Amino acid sequence: MSSTKLALHAATVVAALTIFACLWTMLGRLGADVELEWMTGAIHDAVDRVRAGKELYVAPSVDWTPFLYPPLYVWLVAKLSALLPFSLAARGLSILATLASAGCVWRLARAHGASRAWSFVGIGVFAAAFGNVSYWYDVERVDSLLVALLMGATVLLVEREGLLATAGAAMLVGLAFFAKQPALVFALAATGALAVRRSFARAAVFALVSGAIIGGGILWLQARSDGWFAYYVFRVPSAHGIRPKLFTVLFFEDVPRAFALVAAMAWLTVRFVRHRRDGILTAMCLAAAFASGSSRVHLGGWDNVLVFFTTFGSVAVAIAGTELGARALVPAVVAVQMALWSWSPRAQMPDATAVSAARAFEAKVKELEKDGEVLVLGRGHVTTPPHAHLAALNDVYQAEHRIPDRIAASFREARFAAIVLDGLDDLDLPYIPVLHGDLATIVLARYAIAERLPEMPGAIVGYHTRPRLVLRPRATPLDEHAPTTVRCHADEELAAVEGNHADLARCAELLR
Repeated sequence: MSSTKLALHAATVVAALTIFACLWTMLGRLGADVELEWMTGAIHDAVDRVRAGKELYVAPSVDWTPFLYPPLYVWLVAKLSALLPFSLAARGLSILATLASAGCVWRLARAHGASRAWSFVGIGVFAAAFGNVSYWYDVERVDSLLVALLMGATVLLVEREGLLATAGAAMLVGLAFFAKQPALVFALAATGALAVRRSFARAAVFALVSGAIIGGGILWLQARSDGWFAYYVFRVPSAHGIRPKLFTVLFFEDVPRAFALVAAMAWLTVRFVRHRRDGILTAMCLAAAFASGSSRVHLGGWDNVLVFFTTFGSVAVAIAGTELGARALVPAVVAVQMALWSWSPRAQMPDATAVSAARAFEAKVKELEKDGEVLVLGRGHVTTPPHAHLAALNDVYQAEHRIPDRIAASFREARFAAIVLDGLDDLDLPYIPVLHGDLATIVLARYAIAERLPEMPGAIVGYHTRPRLVLRPRATPLDEHAPTTVRCHADEELAAVEGNHADLARCAELLR
């Protein structure tokens, strides 16, 4: 056996192992009765809200503030959860979407001349990228649904030339916008690619159909939400802003970590420029790279936004591997790429400790609720009634550059019997410098740090939150106009509940 065939066999074996690991992890977590990601509970609250016939997009408040995404995923889960438990409905939808994307990787690779072996390796690269995108494929979030719709649209555009198929692809991209906003980039890329290849009728049909679905849907949602839909879906995300230091993460961490996919996409782009081949796929790959890169450098751009790039990049790897695979180095490099993204499925499973800790925290919240309404900022679906999630509130603060009066009033009225925080950063808002300390002063003037909860595991994927501090109303509120004094009292209370005697003595001295 030649070294090239041996290397390709090795890449195929690694691909099979990554596919197995990905499926094992997703299916193993399917029925886990615990949050996989810190926004899971709030997604559950959104689904319950839809099932109760309430509007998602309303004026921001502590009672309800939606996330900055369009509603398609929540709507679909709401339909499915009428038949299935929430976890099975939400994670099941994401898993089905992931499987659909894997099938599209195969279809697109084969349509562009990739061999069966390399098409299988392409699916292996997609499965291996599960670890590179923070194990996001099966979580209760919009991303897997969005990518599946975009991949399905690309398959239709590539495999069929007719106007009816083009309209079908446009419908999928139009629907994809109502999963997540980056679909707009792909709508423009597909229209441009069709125009460049002089398929002007197809370009016109695609633009008209996708534009009608997106534009009509926006107008309808604007009307039914009294204008709040556009506020959350356009204004709030635009306020995130680009963080220059995140370019360092993108170019010096993300790009090197995906070396095989970067090389394959670059090769595909150069080939198009030279030979005008595979223009639709190339345009969608470039759209994926732009969507991932631009999302990554914005505040809140977690690893999950890389899923556009890694999914379309997996197709590019299969095509490039087929055409350049006469050298053993090519399959060897791809095998190394998959191996470097490998993970232990067991490490990504909620264990008994995580489940028991979640149940213990829920019981603690119920105990606190005996005294009245409780606000848990970093977790959803644990209080009765539910409340806005910290991430959604922070997005509003970022967009408004202030604490909205309605939200501030909820804290000034001291309406909650207890507030549960991960830490004081939940109030300090370090990522919103213009507001640094404003919310903390409002809250801490009326609530004292009364208790520190036992350490518990964070979410399985994404941002790890751990509810730690319980705040209770002060018998006598402090003067909100003396923020230094308010903070000194809070620091003293924090030192007391954490048993930090040195800080406690220092705070006591400052308060004298």
